[in-house]
Amino acid sequence: MKRNMEKTAERAKKNIPEYYDLTYKDIYDLLEKSTKDRGQAILTAFEYGFVLGHRATLAGKVTKRL
Repeated sequence: MKRNMEKTAERAKKNIPEYYDLTYKDIYDLLEKSTKDRGQAILTAFEYGFVLGHRATLAGKVTKRL
C-alpha cells in the first residue's frame, strides 16, 4: 500500500471524538461476519466508517484534516 495504514490509524486515535464509536452490537456483528468472510467484514467496517465520517463532516463536527 502506498500509505502506512497502521501509522495513520495510530495518529488518528487521539482525534476521534467519543461520540464517534462502534457499539458492542456493531463489533459483535462484524466479528460474526468475519468468521464467514473476513474481506467482506473489513469492507463493511470501512464503508460504515466512511458514512460516519461523511455525516460528521456534513453536520460540521469535523472541519480539519488529520
